[in-house]
Amino acid sequence: MIRVAVCDDDINFSKKFGFLVKELFSNQSIENEISVFDGGTDFLSRSKAYDAVFLDIAMPNIDGFDIAEQMAEQNSKALIIFVTEHDELVYSSLKFHPFRFIRKSRLSVELPEVLDDVIKELLKASDGKKLTYVSKGKYASVEIKKIEYVDVIGHYLHIHISGGKVIKIYGSLENISNRLTEQGFIRIHKSFLINSEHIAFYKDNQVFLKSGTNVPVSRNRMRKFKSECEKFGRADI
Repeated sequence: MIRVAVCDDDINFSKKFGFLVKELFSNQSIENEISVFDGGTDFLSRSKAYDAVFLDIAMPNIDGFDIAEQMAEQNSKALIIFVTEHDELVYSSLKFHPFRFIRKSRLSVELPEVLDDVIKELLKASDGKKLTYVSKGKYASVEIKKIEYVDVIGHYLHIHISGGKVIKIYGSLENISNRLTEQGFIRIHKSFLINSEHIAFYKDNQVFLKSGTNVPVSRNRMRKFKSECEKFGRADI
């Protein structure tokens, strides 16, 4: 779930902007929550934790700079994207370390590019908790703890999730193994990578998972399998 706030004193623009953001997220199949505010006072009175905040710079009473300053004082980790029709204010905004800028006159061109960067940055920040991947040209992610095992057939990986769901993506087991070995995953076969947290027991060159699935352990990986189990606190297997 990515939570986004849009703050602009022109409520019609805010609604249009929020609609475009939601549409772009939907195209990427990313779960999202979009909150629209019609000014700085409204935002600060009802704000909560967001992943990204799109701020109009020039607003009456409380402008985008004021909001950015208060967010910094609150140690907010939200990505700030300034939205403006006043290009001369861009330089002044640098002290707030914004993630990106969007010119209202170039909204249809710049918003998709900026949102793509926002998605990449947020998915990167979640590394270690979620596995991010691209499927059919769209970004997606899955919680690592829910992955039971991964197998490969040809050039395609099959990521098996608790509950029976299988995600099929293009890639190599070597590559995904490099990304997951520090997260408790063990390469037990040239075609299988398993999550040690989901192991129930081992018997006769087979690893039985808590879900009831069993996968083979190749003989030349047996010793490393056992040492990896101990490394990840599964010496009980």
